[in-house]
Amino acid sequence: MYEAFVTFMAVKSPAFPRKAKLKAPSNRGRVYLCLVLVGVTLLMSACQPEFSLWVVPGSRASSLVLGFSKSRNGEDKLKVDSISVFSCELVREDQAASHYPNPEYAVWSATSSGAVPTNRLPYGQDGFGLRTTHGPESLKSPGCYVVLAYAKDDQGYMGSARIGFKVQNDGQVIEMSNTEYRDLFTQ
Repeated sequence: MYEAFVTFMAVKSPAFPRKAKLKAPSNRGRVYLCLVLVGVTLLMSACQPEFSLWVVPGSRASSLVLGFSKSRNGEDKLKVDSISVFSCELVREDQAASHYPNPEYAVWSATSSGAVPTNRLPYGQDGFGLRTTHGPESLKSPGCYVVLAYAKDDQGYMGSARIGFKVQNDGQVIEMSNTEYRDLFTQ
């Protein structure tokens, strides 16, 4: 491949005289070129960081507050890009597409209109640069919900977080275990 590139450059480029003889790169040069290509490929295919989302203790259906940070109960503040809260009945197992419906089917969704860093998100309220795009609907007791949120950290890296929660008969909000949350997608 290198030889084809050199031949092309020698024939098509005025920078290379037609009769100039170009040397093929040494093995050391090829190794360096391969390492650079591998590094660029890895950087371009890096995954989004996973952030943490949790139900703040004491939350109720009428006053739900979600914590959102780099780690659970963390103090790091994130710039929220979007958040959507869906009824559990709307999520599904689907390998070809997203498990989550479009935000217009959410009981509440909001997007950034100039994000301000925060680590707390009150359900259904604009603030911290969020603007409601759908809802908010009242959370039902009993009820089951999932949240999908995206944010940027202080270095500009976009990441996501997901959580499931249940609203009990008395209005108390309880976070789902990881097993309960995963089971939602296999029903």
